Amino acid sequence: MAHDAEDFRSRIHFPGLASCAQTVHVDILDGTLFNATCFADPTYIASWGNIPAIELHVMTANPMRHIAAWHRYVPQVRRAIVHLEIASALPTTLREIRDLHLETGVAISPRFHVDDIAMHQHNIDRLLIMGIEPGRSGQTFLGDPILAKIQRARHLYPNIHLAVDGGVSLENARVLAENGAQSLVASSAIWNNPHPIHACEQLVHRSMLSTK
Repeated sequence: MAHDAEDFRSRIHFPGLASCAQTVHVDILDGTLFNATCFADPTYIASWGNIPAIELHVMTANPMRHIAAWHRYVPQVRRAIVHLEIASALPTTLREIRDLHLETGVAISPRFHVDDIAMHQHNIDRLLIMGIEPGRSGQTFLGDPILAKIQRARHLYPNIHLAVDGGVSLENARVLAENGAQSLVASSAIWNNPHPIHACEQLVHRSMLSTK
């Protein structure tokens, strides 16, 4: 969730990022779905260089406009995640993402239930459970209700990859993995640390402890 063009560039090209993060998660907000905006212009950087795969978290009312632009300019884009809040347009949007040969994802805000995606599950590759209210980085993880939601999602949708975004930290990475999260999306836990790559490596290590 970059503040401006320079912030965006410096994070995408941060030294060592590609050796730690499997995927760069790019937030896109334009104020139409949530009361927040951020910088995420795919045309800003002429050369993307050696960066990991990119997944787009498109928190907008009209996500395909942004997804199509990123797909056009950035070959590293592998996945696009849209919000359940666009419920009436969700089936069409998921189909259009597939038509671009990208993986599909749906994000569930705290006020929604994981059961709400049941009718769409066969068109979803990744389910992103929000551990905070969308729109602002650095919020505190909302705790047991989110853990219960992760557990239920793992039970209901064993064939959908389960990720958690928001409030992820060194303190809760292990418990999130133990409750069923297969991927963790972290922002402030990495970028607010004076040693971002070390923080990233620690998150990976702690989240994998539950599998050993």
